[in-house]
Amino acid sequence: MVPKLAMTPGGRTDEGAVHAVVIAVTRTQRGTMLVAKGPSGEHVVTLGSRPDGDAARRRLAAVRRIDGVEFRMSPDEVRAVIRGSRHRLPFTTPIPVTVALGLTELGVRATIVNGAV
Repeated sequence: MVPKLAMTPGGRTDEGAVHAVVIAVTRTQRGTMLVAKGPSGEHVVTLGSRPDGDAARRRLAAVRRIDGVEFRMSPDEVRAVIRGSRHRLPFTTPIPVTVALGLTELGVRATIVNGAV
C-alpha cells in the first residue's frame, strides 16, 4: 500500500532532490504529520499511515547502528530507506514507511528527499 502524500505549498514535491531534516513527528487522526526544515524553509508533510513502534524497535535491535532514515518522495508515492551498519559493514536498505515513521518517533535522524523515487 502506498501512503497518500500531501505537502504545503512551500514544500512542493516537484522541486528536484531537495533535502529537509525532520524536526517533529505528530500523529493525527488521518495519519502522521512530519515537520521538516530545509533550505527553502519549513515544510509539513502528511502521510496517510501510522508509525509502527514495535517493528521499529525490532529493527533497532537487529542492527548495530542506524545512521538515519530517508523518506524519498515523488508526487504520488513515498519510499523509505535506512542507512547504518551491521558489525563492520555499512548498509542501505528499503523499509516500510510505517517502520521508518516508528524509527523517527524513537529519535533516529530523518531526512526528506523530494523527487528521489
